Amino acid sequence: MIRRLMLALLLLFSICLNAWEATYHVKSLGITVSRISLNVTPRRIKVRANNSGSALAPAMNNTYVSYYNSGYLPSSFSRKVVQDSDRDSVYTTYNHNAGNATLYRHSTRQIIQYSLPANTRDLFSLLAYISSNQPSRATRYTVDGNGSIWDADLEVVSREQVRTKIGNLLCKEYRISLSGRGITKAPYVDMVTNNILNRDTVLNLWIADSGLITMARVRRGITSMNWELQEYRN
Repeated sequence: MIRRLMLALLLLFSICLNAWEATYHVKSLGITVSRISLNVTPRRIKVRANNSGSALAPAMNNTYVSYYNSGYLPSSFSRKVVQDSDRDSVYTTYNHNAGNATLYRHSTRQIIQYSLPANTRDLFSLLAYISSNQPSRATRYTVDGNGSIWDADLEVVSREQVRTKIGNLLCKEYRISLSGRGITKAPYVDMVTNNILNRDTVLNLWIADSGLITMARVRRGITSMNWELQEYRN
């Protein structure tokens, strides 16, 4: 009883701050293949994805940081990629007034500038926006998919109780389908965005009233990976 009361107070406090941190085990076929942590604030989201390597997933220790304004439109998006023998840093800056973005890739010294439709977000600033604002109706968003433009179609599926390690939480379930404008797959930069930015991928999110993502599922065909909440802090 005391534990549930403390959890309720923590969630209520995080609603006021709109900030939270959580860790997840990512499972495929019931086996934990990696660990993901999210740290979300009103102006920044930081994501870490790591595993020690297995037959199901190569070794990885990636970090993603997106800074955004009050509308969750990013000003910058950085990635530190450590995957097997690959080492790279990728940095994107956004100029929404001019309608363009610039991507710099350290491994190749390549600089790419490309047009940016209005209200474009990177994948993780979109995740922060949805968790913080919890749309009540179907909406289409524009996503920067590693320098290519994608549409993310969101629909509200249901409202249900989700059982987690920190207790049962009432959540909204969302389904997001992705489609590239003129392409079927985003340019490859890292494993995490590569798994999501594909027209055959469907992303389901379960979000508590506080904005906490309690569970996620990335599904492509008959293959799926589930994010299962392990820890929550604010």
